Amino acid sequence: MGDFNDVAWSRTTRLFKQVGGFLDPRTGRGAYPSFPADFGVVGWPLDQMFVSPGFTFRSLRIPEDAGSDHRPLAAELCLTPGARRSRMPTPTSSPRQPATPRAP
Repeated sequence: MGDFNDVAWSRTTRLFKQVGGFLDPRTGRGAYPSFPADFGVVGWPLDQMFVSPGFTFRSLRIPEDAGSDHRPLAAELCLTPGARRSRMPTPTSSPRQPATPRAP
């Protein structure tokens, strides 16, 4: 979760979700504009929140002003019983091996 300074429909945000296998809890629930804070319900949803499929979404809200130029997002999530811990993605290429010294 964080201030991505990017909207949910951008190429980079969509790629982040796809590569990480993340879900956006706002999907189907509204835009939840978070920037600028002083525009109320009008603005851009620049702050993103992503969850892994092992979580069940319970609620999403915008709490009171936090003194920032962005509005805060708060979610209630539940870990799904039996959910496997997420694993780090497998690298697409092997790390570079240190060079071995050549015999003179």
